[in-house]
Amino acid sequence: MPIRSSIISIGRGFVNLRNYLNAVLNELSETFSDGQLAKDLGLPTVTRQYLICLTNEADGAVRTRKLRIMVIQKHLLTNLPDQMPTLESPHHQTLWETLSHLAEARDKLPHYFFEIELVVPGSKMQKGKLLNLRLIVLEPD
Repeated sequence: MPIRSSIISIGRGFVNLRNYLNAVLNELSETFSDGQLAKDLGLPTVTRQYLICLTNEADGAVRTRKLRIMVIQKHLLTNLPDQMPTLESPHHQTLWETLSHLAEARDKLPHYFFEIELVVPGSKMQKGKLLNLRLIVLEPD
């Protein structure tokens, strides 16, 4: 499957795609604003670099396509193993293939990605794991 079949190109390309990614960025900024404020105040925080992009997946014989907003830690995508790991479910193979395409596309099609920093206050951490943290998926009006 070619790289472009996993990544969404909208309208006239770059400008329209950036508008959609910017809407996702705005939602994430609002969701993680407490972390940015805590960081600015010098309070304990945890910071990670993420990549966001829009994907369009088709699961093998299934004809429906899945549109996703992918938010993935940058270091995970840049260090994705060559071999598919053991998956919890065979249905996750499509997601693995999409991640593989994204890893390949990151350098070739950088304009399809936004790189962002997400910050969580240290008070929301327990033994290194986030508590009650959810990413917002945009729903059409």
